[in-house]
Amino acid sequence: MNSIEEIKERKDGLDVLADIYRYAQTGFQTITPDDEARFRWYGIYTQRPAEDGFFMVRLRIPGGNLTPAQLRVIAELSDHHGRGLADITVRQNIQFHWVRVESLPVILDRLRDVGLSTTEACGDCVLFLRGARVRSSPDAGPSAISATRTPGALPWRAAASLSASGRHSHRPAGVLRSPAFTARGHAQSQNGVSREVKG
Repeated sequence: MNSIEEIKERKDGLDVLADIYRYAQTGFQTITPDDEARFRWYGIYTQRPAEDGFFMVRLRIPGGNLTPAQLRVIAELSDHHGRGLADITVRQNIQFHWVRVESLPVILDRLRDVGLSTTEACGDCVLFLRGARVRSSPDAGPSAISATRTPGALPWRAAASLSASGRHSHRPAGVLRSPAFTARGHAQSQNGVSREVKG
């Protein structure tokens, strides 16, 4: 069993949330190595060099959909806590850099207030669900906004990425090297799903 599996065995990554808020009060130097590793289940990684005390915070954006209100909060948080930068990743997520542990509760609370989360944006979990809408229905997008694990459920043994698309011309499996599902129509007017796995 590797060190991360041992850490997960001792305490689930999703059980570290209260500790994140506590460490914001007690300071960077009080974070235990095990809990620092568990932070990733809330989208938080220590930036290198670790002794500088900065974190990267990754927002989980299932399907890549954001509202103007959510974008305003992201911009505000990046200005106040991330040196004015917010990276857009190839997995349709957003990352803040240069974040101090003292800022983590404010960031997590403000994101939650507008329906965003960092939960399982990293770690051994379904990292994201990338998607494109079905042409015939503007409301049809990936229905995996809550595709995160609940505390106490069995943890994943490795990270996984998924993609769902309503367009056959939008087949991201080869690009993303991940499982992809594409809605398809059939000659007999039956709907179906095409599955493609690469990587």
